[in-house]
Amino acid sequence: MIFLASTVFILLLYVLPGFWVLDRVTHSWLPSGIPDGIKFWFLAVAVYAVCLLTVRIGRFAYDDFQVGREKYPLKSFLDPRGCRWLTGMGLILIGAQAAYMTSRWAMPYSFVPLYAGLLLGFFDLRRRPLPSIDYPELPESSVEETDAPPLADVAGHSVTLQWEYLEHGQGDSWVRFDKTYVLSSQATRGPVVLPPGDPQAYTRLVKEGLDDGIREIAADLRSESRERKYTPLQELEYVVRMVQSVPYRPDRTLAGGADQPSDPAQTLSAGAGDCEDHAILAAAILWLLGHPVGLFLLRMDDESHMALAYRTDAFEGSYCSRATDGRVYSFIETTPADGELGDGPQDLLGNIRRATVLPL
Repeated sequence: MIFLASTVFILLLYVLPGFWVLDRVTHSWLPSGIPDGIKFWFLAVAVYAVCLLTVRIGRFAYDDFQVGREKYPLKSFLDPRGCRWLTGMGLILIGAQAAYMTSRWAMPYSFVPLYAGLLLGFFDLRRRPLPSIDYPELPESSVEETDAPPLADVAGHSVTLQWEYLEHGQGDSWVRFDKTYVLSSQATRGPVVLPPGDPQAYTRLVKEGLDDGIREIAADLRSESRERKYTPLQELEYVVRMVQSVPYRPDRTLAGGADQPSDPAQTLSAGAGDCEDHAILAAAILWLLGHPVGLFLLRMDDESHMALAYRTDAFEGSYCSRATDGRVYSFIETTPADGELGDGPQDLLGNIRRATVLPL
């Protein structure tokens, strides 16, 4: 759609007015002593540069919505590999002007290399295919299905996980999960207050809040995935649906309005959590299972939101952002929500002011 819209944009704003400008420049605005070939050559290059720059700005404005309103370095902005089809459209514009001039005057020799560039521009229109997301093997896990501690050997808080999941791709059948675990954390929230200005504290909470009960849950989910012959993306959705089955509850705040997030065991012990708790729980389990995950921090005008981040070379959702490691991650909602995996509420995604990805 954006390709078609940009094509119409170029035709209306540049090609058609460009014919009139070309005629005026070559006949009235430039000194008569300059050969027409040089006039045409410089004018075509100038129009091409303006066209390419303008539409690149539009493309990056579009990417700004898609990729999270982050600052792009100048070298990325000027890199033609980042917008190959725009380069091709600019070359097509030059070709259209050259064809127009050919129909009225003899074509200057200076347009011969431009036509060659036009042909090369079509090769630049190739779009690199995304890597296959249907991997034959699940990622290597840091937990084994056989090393989870027996239920009776662990003292703590007993939690029963129950949820139903509509399994796609296998006859669209309902899968029911029902099992009891023992978590070392108590049902009450602990005094977890993250230091201000340190978003990496969230990732530390993911990795440091893993007790044996969470590892046992991850091991059981991996066993279920192997038994059902899930792909990595099917396992991803399986885990996300489990986390979404945990009820949502707004977070209580401490004095001064500081967030009070929970570690994964605390969230399951409490039987509810806010967006931070759901995202941390999903990230912890998937990280144990070897998935390329992180945390998505979204800042709006008057609120913030946290979700799961999943590396885009394996999955592409409706909203993406570039992380500090240079990889692009997709937004995955982990609070109770309807819709396909990777979908997000449009009223939320349409008001994002800043997106930060914290890879694990």
